[in-house]
Amino acid sequence: MALLMVLTWLVQQVNAQQRVSADKNVSFTTPDKAFGFSYPSTFQLCTRGKIEPCIQSYIPVCDKDALVCVLYPAKHF
Repeated sequence: MALLMVLTWLVQQVNAQQRVSADKNVSFTTPDKAFGFSYPSTFQLCTRGKIEPCIQSYIPVCDKDALVCVLYPAKHF
């Protein structure tokens, strides 16, 4: 639940700082369709079972057991 809240906050903050046209957004929906969101196509998405690329930093942003994790490009911020 905390991951969902942090992820929602992150997406809202990024959307407030930069406006991305709808054609540059990507959508994510869980396989059971219980949850979904959209994010800029320049962000990196990692999902359960394929989360390793998102945790390869000095201070990992994502937990190894996360359902989904979205990272913004470091060069922008």
